Amino acid sequence: MILEDILEENTLYSFYGVFSNEFKLGSIVFEALEDPNDGYRSYLDSVPMIKSSSTFSSKPLVNVYYCASEDLIYLKDETGHTWLTIGTDHSDNYYPFFIFDYTPRTDLVDFSIELHNLDSLDPKSLHIEKLI
Repeated sequence: MILEDILEENTLYSFYGVFSNEFKLGSIVFEALEDPNDGYRSYLDSVPMIKSSSTFSSKPLVNVYYCASEDLIYLKDETGHTWLTIGTDHSDNYYPFFIFDYTPRTDLVDFSIELHNLDSLDPKSLHIEKLI
């Protein structure tokens, strides 16, 4: 089965992340496949449900809405941020191209490190703190 037959547009799904061209929504893993027979151009072929041995987050990263246009699929959160764009991009009229663009929200994680004394820095003390 393919994504378009399984998901309902503008419906909220738990998003568990991306691995290569695979992504997980709810309990289902999908893979975006590039059309292998399109010559110099690069189109999206399909997005089938697959059995995957890839590792995804054990907890949802975010809840996203499935939205689709003519040639693109978007996974957007409630703020409107697009986490994943999949499809065929026609912004270059001469050569359309396959797109699988994963863009997590970096504002949800604090990557800052407080350094008070560089001489006594212990690498084991470094951590990333989640803001949510």
